Amino acid sequence: MPADITLTHGTRPRGLADRLILSAASRLACGQIGLRLHDGSLHSFQGAEPGPSASLRIRHPRAARRLIAGGDLGFAEAYMDGDWDTPDLRNLIELGAHNEVRLLGMLKGRPWARMMGRVIHALRPNSRRGARRNIAAHYDLGNDFFALFL
Repeated sequence: MPADITLTHGTRPRGLADRLILSAASRLACGQIGLRLHDGSLHSFQGAEPGPSASLRIRHPRAARRLIAGGDLGFAEAYMDGDWDTPDLRNLIELGAHNEVRLLGMLKGRPWARMMGRVIHALRPNSRRGARRNIAAHYDLGNDFFALFL
């Protein structure tokens, strides 16, 4: 059973990405979320069961696209890039955890995006040179970072 939906302000979202993120929010089984889309429209969703309450502000339309294409990792990267924010990240994560089963398809990303990720991964062989490049990209934080601890 989909969550109760209340459109508190604004018009129906035009972009596919916005409609998909609203569709994901409407799947709440428990808890509630308030969404402010990048166009300023406010939307409220409440599951049938009580649970955590959170709010989310989409600052840039690519946040929804990144969720759709990259799942939870894409959405996390969008947060780091400032594409969306929330006044209480803990509550938002808790709400997501309580509704994980309902949101699983969205959190995994679209099948075509997962397939593309596998192809890109296959194109980066883990040879000695490739491994060095991967390690440098992911783990080499540099001396400036460690100097902060001293």
